[in-house]
Amino acid sequence: MLKPYAFAKFFILLIVVSALSSCMVTRHVVSQTYAYEDDISFNIQRIEELNSIATGSGQYSPSKGNMFVAMYVTLKNASGEKNELNFNNFYLLDEATHTKYKLEFSMLQTAVNIWAKTDSKINAHDTKKRRLVFVYPKKHLATLFMANEHIYPIEYHAVTK
Repeated sequence: MLKPYAFAKFFILLIVVSALSSCMVTRHVVSQTYAYEDDISFNIQRIEELNSIATGSGQYSPSKGNMFVAMYVTLKNASGEKNELNFNNFYLLDEATHTKYKLEFSMLQTAVNIWAKTDSKINAHDTKKRRLVFVYPKKHLATLFMANEHIYPIEYHAVTK
């Protein structure tokens, strides 16, 4: 049985290892409006590269040699009607080969990671925010994505020192 001091050291070590293993890189993108459908547009706020994602039901890690890429999007419905959304129509693309990397899961944009449906509806004159998570090769920067068979570039702000 661990003594209280030894348990405290073990707990601190566990927290440090957990924090280091779930490293995250945030990349700020150039704000652009993209067409999802005729009356639905969206933009990307930022892209995050993650080694793992923790939820209330556990911690998830991508397959070896890959990372999670989280794309924070806001969709806007300019029509007077409720419309269908299908986030399974979003892919990250390899710039050289155009290999498609499908959506792994959708999450709400909240402080706590909460799952969201990949198919959804958006009300008339409403907005919807989602965190779309893909598995993508490590050490590669996601520079292209596809939504409803349209290919778009992802432009990043220059990093300054």
